[in-house]
Amino acid sequence: LVKEHELGEDEGRRREDSLEKLTHEYGDKVDEMVKHKEAEVMAI
Repeated sequence: LVKEHELGEDEGRRREDSLEKLTHEYGDKVDEMVKHKEAEVMAI
């Protein structure tokens, strides 16, 4: 959208930063679930 001039550079950067933050948050949640599942499997 920034390249097509539908958004300003500042707004494009804010959205990009927001998307990166969400990606990291969900990545961390997935990592935590994997650790929990590994511990669960190892207990069996």
